[in-house]
Amino acid sequence: PGSTFKIVTALAALQEGVISPNKTLFCGGSYRVGNRTIRDWKKGGHGQINMHEALVQSCDVYFYQISQRLGIDKIARYARRFGLGTTTGIKLSESSGVVPDRAWKKRNIPGEPWYPGETPQVAIGQGFLSVTPLQMANMVAAVANGGTVYRPWFVSQVRSHNGEVMEQYGPVRTGTVGLKKVNLGIIRRALFDVVHGKRGTARGCARM
Repeated sequence: PGSTFKIVTALAALQEGVISPNKTLFCGGSYRVGNRTIRDWKKGGHGQINMHEALVQSCDVYFYQISQRLGIDKIARYARRFGLGTTTGIKLSESSGVVPDRAWKKRNIPGEPWYPGETPQVAIGQGFLSVTPLQMANMVAAVANGGTVYRPWFVSQVRSHNGEVMEQYGPVRTGTVGLKKVNLGIIRRALFDVVHGKRGTARGCARM
């Protein structure tokens, strides 16, 4: 999913209290994990940046840093609250995807530990993480609506040739993300500026 997954990482960090929304972290364009240097998309970095601007400008290094405070298991737990890593229940053939954590790697890659450098990659939507576009749409819908996860549908009714309603579909609540409304509000304001703000990485989409 790439940077769209930063929404999950940011919400996990706020909910777990590992960082406040106004606390700034420094991005110099790269971040050191063990003996490896991982880079930001912006050469030279973003400087001192808070969560709002980190989402607006899609700062990788900011999320590398908070991922180390969270750890992979917490990031995975919050991803699953949004239904990532499992099918949505829509009446189509769909994949469950992969939300990796320590237990997942132990099952799927025996004898190999979870390396510290793998957590930052998942935090920005890379690494072993795999989701479907529909799962991501469902995740963003839950952020937008205040935290309710619904089973998606693509038609309202199925009728016979003579007009008889054979099947009917509508909103089916499958769970709640259990996040504080204030934290969801912080993320929603940042996402608005991703599209409408002067530095928003999706600013051009507003004029399409």
